Amino acid sequence: MISNNNFLFSESNFNRSTKTRELGSKLKALKVDFQAKHILVWRGKILFDFSSDIPNVGFLASNDSFWNNNNLVNINDGNFIGYRDEAPVFYHNISAWDDPKSDNSKLKSFSDESRNYHPALPKFYAFCELRSIMTILPKSDTAMLGSVKGIYEWNAVNGFCNKCGQPTVTALSGWEKICNSCNSKHFPRTDPVVIMLVYKDASILLGRSAAWPKGMFSCLAGFMEPGESIEAAVARETFEETGILVKNVRYVTSQPWPFPASLMIGCIAEATSHDIIIDQDELEDARWFHKNEILKAIDSKGSWWPAREGSIARYLINQWAANSV
Repeated sequence: MISNNNFLFSESNFNRSTKTRELGSKLKALKVDFQAKHILVWRGKILFDFSSDIPNVGFLASNDSFWNNNNLVNINDGNFIGYRDEAPVFYHNISAWDDPKSDNSKLKSFSDESRNYHPALPKFYAFCELRSIMTILPKSDTAMLGSVKGIYEWNAVNGFCNKCGQPTVTALSGWEKICNSCNSKHFPRTDPVVIMLVYKDASILLGRSAAWPKGMFSCLAGFMEPGESIEAAVARETFEETGILVKNVRYVTSQPWPFPASLMIGCIAEATSHDIIIDQDELEDARWFHKNEILKAIDSKGSWWPAREGSIARYLINQWAANSV
């Protein structure tokens, strides 16, 4: 299985086993199999086990008492995700549960670090926003969790046909939506995003959004448009956000990014000048950082810091600082 050891959501012992989605009613036997592992999702938050310093996925077994004492979810309603080692994995949406202690205004936000505890689950089990703890999770599980997050979000916003507006029904264990009114079929989509390390001489160009954690700067990025090449998207996004023209665009690597459904296409490009004109609608700040500043920030987090570990942005920055790209 192909993996990338540097990235979250990429390294994996996770087998999607796409043909298993086609088993239909035969999936019921897998759902109650003694090896099966079940993941609960509540309003976009995934259930984790916080009983140790490093959180782990809060898997439920098929014979867990939760299934007998909860009328909001049925074990047979789970959607197949794939195999973790030899065990089939399913996710279940329990968003109908209402947590009276929840601050719903922060749900799905970049800054949501809250935890939600269901009374029928172990006391160390809590629903948590994946992005808030992704850097401390075992990397081997992040590809699976990215799939859970992505397919949950896709199902949450595709209850109606985008051609005729009528309700859709779920097929392929949550991986397909069918409209019985116009006979159209809908499948999960991934949005391509270019993310680029722009350099000139011994400096790189980094920006920050007002919504990000205080002090964090990262590579510029933006969605590709229909009919646009990767190289053209890199040049357009860099110029739109900072007024910088680039040349010598080169692809480096990619990373799935399930917030909610992107594929980050990592590139490097050379700037033709240092003159920044910030688009205030896109960025709060953009600056040139000398390699000495980058090396210092990588070693110790100070007043500013370069992207999160495990992200493709941090990988590009680290590789440039090490003269590896």
